[in-house]
Amino acid sequence: QDDKRITPQMILSFSCVCIWGLRLAWHIASRHTKEDFRYVDFRNRWSTNGPFWLYVQFYFKIFILQAVFSLIVNSAALYTAIYSNYPRLVATDYVGGVMFLFGFGFESVDVAAVYNRSRCS
Repeated sequence: QDDKRITPQMILSFSCVCIWGLRLAWHIASRHTKEDFRYVDFRNRWSTNGPFWLYVQFYFKIFILQAVFSLIVNSAALYTAIYSNYPRLVATDYVGGVMFLFGFGFESVDVAAVYNRSRCS
């Protein structure tokens, strides 16, 4: 039987992904008030061969590369969505949740420390 229901593992996994994504979006939005200097540098270096090659390089070196990295980073959540069929959480789900909380807390403290250091200098 190919009955795909929403499982607790799916809810846990996608909740972690959404929470991390919201934290990252807030971090990027609060840090960048203008265009990222790296993209300005890319545009200046890549536009020497004309606008067509600028767009080709942006497409492959930025867009496609980010898509590949996104697929790699999200592969665990995708795997969970495809193969999860347990009706309840198991020990490894709790371990994964604790690891997420540790990483989220560690990253949040680090971002706060960098923010406070930049305000003081």
